[in-house]
Amino acid sequence: MLIQQRPDGQPVKVPGFTKLMPMVSGTRTQSTIFLEQELQLAHTMDFIKDYNKTRRPGTRRLSVFQIFLCALGRTIGEKPKMNRFIMNYRYYQRNHISAAFVTKISLHEDAEEVNIIIPLEPDETIDSLNEKFTVHVDNIKTGGSNTSDKSADIFGRLPVFILRLIIVIYKFLDNHNFVSGGMLRAFPFYSTVFLANLGSVQLESPLHHLFDMGTNGIFIALGVIQKEKYFDDDNTVQTRKKMKISFTYDDRIIDGLYAGKAIKLMKKLVENPEMLVMKKEISEDERIKKGLTKKGSKLYT
Repeated sequence: MLIQQRPDGQPVKVPGFTKLMPMVSGTRTQSTIFLEQELQLAHTMDFIKDYNKTRRPGTRRLSVFQIFLCALGRTIGEKPKMNRFIMNYRYYQRNHISAAFVTKISLHEDAEEVNIIIPLEPDETIDSLNEKFTVHVDNIKTGGSNTSDKSADIFGRLPVFILRLIIVIYKFLDNHNFVSGGMLRAFPFYSTVFLANLGSVQLESPLHHLFDMGTNGIFIALGVIQKEKYFDDDNTVQTRKKMKISFTYDDRIIDGLYAGKAIKLMKKLVENPEMLVMKKEISEDERIKKGLTKKGSKLYT
């Protein structure tokens, strides 16, 4: 008998044609949509400069990446269909919002890479995100670890044929919902969004692939901040800062119109970060309607 409940989501009903899509396009890589957007960051950079002058002691300096994370939490809260996933041809509403990304212990090409998964809230603020980001990143930078990296260390000691067997068994259990929260935390492929901040190493944002393992259906790559010349209203040449971001998402989850509106909202929030300063009041009933549960909020805390 099929077990429908999962530790990371609940089954959700979808229209008939949408229900067919996992059978027509069987994998995420077969259903990939790529989009590119350009962010104007002049106002954002001024906001960051002012914020860092008075930020709370012990917290990391605010960055565009942190503002993007905060905007992501708000956007998914406003557009909960972006937080769906497909498992074994069935649609689920994820019961939490989370972002995964890879960071290096130091900016050296041989430095160790580690995975970080940060839980986000639909009422996230700049202050709450900055504190959360500080805790997670400082833990890694000071020699701490997480479940995902502990699992990777164990896997690295095993021969390939054993690893292949483990993954085959794991995928079977995952497809049939015989997984626990601890099993999901062993891999970084179950977050709402996987992020790559290529701007931190002075590179442009690539069009990245999705992972067929896990439930992650959105990948966002952030590029380097660049300067560009433009003419203002007085035909005077001015300089402003911009960033290109690349979106990759599973087309089976949401249609182009819905995704486009979500991306426009995210862009608006990043370019106007003062909208993220005050906490947006969300009742428990509203959270439930968005599919967010107390059980889900504890998955990555």
